[in-house]
Amino acid sequence: MATSSSDNVDVKDPVEDGKNKYTLVCTLCPSKILTPLSGEYLKEERQLPKMSQKKNSPEVETDTIQEWFLVDNMFTFENVGVSYVVDNMKFLTCADCESGPIGWMDITSQKSYVALPRVRQT
Repeated sequence: MATSSSDNVDVKDPVEDGKNKYTLVCTLCPSKILTPLSGEYLKEERQLPKMSQKKNSPEVETDTIQEWFLVDNMFTFENVGVSYVVDNMKFLTCADCESGPIGWMDITSQKSYVALPRVRQT
């Protein structure tokens, strides 16, 4: 059974009624990113840059992420930062400690996608 390291929340099933069951917070600080039932659960394989990159590497290293929470409106977030536009998207970060990317935003649709493995659930 998977649990959150700090609050001992059972995250075996992070979804309730197709939405995030728990509050999503930054993995490095206590910043609250999204309140429960605010993001629609989505299972889709997509690449996201790793949170740590090798120095002087000519290419961006990525992780394959398969679980996301879709957020239709940026104002739904409690606390999130965004990058400059990169290839028609913006990357999402923690607004307090700037760790990330924790997801991405499609600049055409203005929809945001939070990577489930990049956040903690409390």
